[in-house]
Amino acid sequence: MVQRWDYFGSIRYQVGPHVAIYGGAIGAHTSQSAVAEQLYDFHSKAGNAGIEFASPSQNTLTFDYRYTDAIFPQDFVLNGLPFNSNYRESTERVLVKYVFSAATELDVSAGYLKRDYPQSNFATFSGDIWKAALQWQPTDNLQWVLTGWRQLTAYVEAESDYFVSNGVAIAPVWIAADTLTLSLGAARESHDYISSSPSALAFATRHDRLTTEQARVSYTPTSSLTFKLTVNLEQRDSNQVRFQYHDTVAMASVTYMIRP
Repeated sequence: MVQRWDYFGSIRYQVGPHVAIYGGAIGAHTSQSAVAEQLYDFHSKAGNAGIEFASPSQNTLTFDYRYTDAIFPQDFVLNGLPFNSNYRESTERVLVKYVFSAATELDVSAGYLKRDYPQSNFATFSGDIWKAALQWQPTDNLQWVLTGWRQLTAYVEAESDYFVSNGVAIAPVWIAADTLTLSLGAARESHDYISSSPSALAFATRHDRLTTEQARVSYTPTSSLTFKLTVNLEQRDSNQVRFQYHDTVAMASVTYMIRP
């Protein structure tokens, strides 16, 4: 059983008609009931700040900085010695939103991520990260979104098992009615685990390829209430056979917004 808590807060101040500043705090806490998996128990605190410039045509340019301090309470044993995954991370990004027309919009973020592991000299990581999404809406009821990315990330149940994800995804969205939205999606991504990840340390190297097909239904009976049902067909191939799988994952959510 995995328990995950997230908490966050943010503030935004409009300096003028075209300039805004913002900041926030983000925290997370993950714990696992299985003793063998408790090396992935995780606490993190992060803060971010940025400044956004907007043009009269709704294009924006944003500079953003984020700092994260992560703690893993339990060490794991590597070659008979304890190893700790605690890290400190800083990320600088530039975000651009450009509206080509009423039907076409491009959102791009690019930056540099640096991570240091105070208790290990070999486990540092630094490199570029980016994400780009092209949105095309040929009609009022149909939308296409093409996304590509390079990110450093991890699964929620294995927070210290970090990998570089390079991928591409496409998703058509059909607004069937004012209250009903249907969408499909397909994604292909590669996961290259960094040298300090437990699975990479234990099994020399690890490289995965993940293919995902998705269907989603969103129902909004009122402006404050939204129901979502998502079904994913996932297949993961890996150079480590124990990590391969082919499965169906379903997720359901209910969101209620309190409006003043």
